[in-house]
Amino acid sequence: MYFAYVDWAGLRPFTEMEYEKACRGPILPQARDYPWGLAVRHLVNRFDNKNTPEETATLPDANLLAAGTYFAMFPSAPMRNGAMSHATSDQIQAGASYYGVMELAGNAWERCIATANVAEARAFSAEHGDGELQEDGTANVPGWPYPAAVSYGGTSIGVRGGGHEAASFNCAVSDRSSAQQNYYKAGGIRAARTAP
Repeated sequence: MYFAYVDWAGLRPFTEMEYEKACRGPILPQARDYPWGLAVRHLVNRFDNKNTPEETATLPDANLLAAGTYFAMFPSAPMRNGAMSHATSDQIQAGASYYGVMELAGNAWERCIATANVAEARAFSAEHGDGELQEDGTANVPGWPYPAAVSYGGTSIGVRGGGHEAASFNCAVSDRSSAQQNYYKAGGIRAARTAP
């Protein structure tokens, strides 16, 4: 479904390296860093206004929705994108990346083309979707690692950044524990568009 939606929307999947660039910008990697640049994380432990457009983290400095010790409190997770930011929050408090992208760690896993160490994934064409699908409803873009990537055990697609059910240390930018795992992970739908 991810590939079909991205194709239909005229976008494309992003690669692991693009994920890391979106997190860090030009800043050099540090061990166990997060998109906001520090190894500091304040876990969300409650929501206010759950499942509404005004949904926010109860703790004003919470910047990461991950299991930690609070997993049982999140029957309605993931939460609204941007719910950890407010009018006076800075990058760390909002859990924002170098470029201001929200929730690249925790909340929902980020699907990425696993270009770091999978030969067939490195052949990814990076072509944008064309808004049309095959008769069976699947993506039709040549050079995307589909359908082999989404079959059980496929390694061309993985997830990065952790999700609301992940341990908080698995939400670090450098964590690749699920970088080649495309099943059993509740990923979000985030896609890329190459600038002209």
